Amino acid sequence: MNPAVRKTVLLLVAFAAMVAGLFAWRMTLPTRIPAADLEQLGLILFEQPRPLSQFALPATRAGVVSNDDLAGHWTVIFFGFTHCPDVCPTTLADAAAAWNKLAQSDQEMVRFWMVSVDPARDQPEHLQRYVEHFDPRMLGVTGDVPALADFARMFNAVFVRVPGPQENYQVDHSAHLAVISPAGSFVGILRPPVQAQQIRRTLELLLRHYPFEVV
Repeated sequence: MNPAVRKTVLLLVAFAAMVAGLFAWRMTLPTRIPAADLEQLGLILFEQPRPLSQFALPATRAGVVSNDDLAGHWTVIFFGFTHCPDVCPTTLADAAAAWNKLAQSDQEMVRFWMVSVDPARDQPEHLQRYVEHFDPRMLGVTGDVPALADFARMFNAVFVRVPGPQENYQVDHSAHLAVISPAGSFVGILRPPVQAQQIRRTLELLLRHYPFEVV
């Protein structure tokens, strides 16, 4: 090979390798997401994911759920109760609609839990029928009040029974959605009121780009 041609080829190979290296390095950098986009979604992400304390709670299909059941997929947790007249059914309907609008591969990477804050009335069989009305893949979670209060506290949620008729009382509760990463860490919340499009766009953003840099 002509020395001049050989030199040119080597320079081109070196340049291509440098470009490939820069591209690979760039791909390792976090995606940059404008803070305004998160604000529009109502998504609050923590600066650092928050590890969760160990828990074990009865669930409608799984017997008992624990931290292990949060691993490997995104989980969205909502605190509510089956006798809730408005916020709970609306939120669950929107969550189900959002879930079903995701691509099939994305749907498989998402779980939705409704954690009942009314264990006295929401027995497992009743709770299961309720959540499956919205989507058969949804999971209902319950437990005794102290255990539920501890669990809710991990997700910045609270609930309290409102004094009223013995069988007709209401329960005031937080209405945000807690978002847990595939690593099993609490990473943020969706502020209420939430709607199907908001939930879907949030999940797509997390599935495609998390972790990302907020700018």
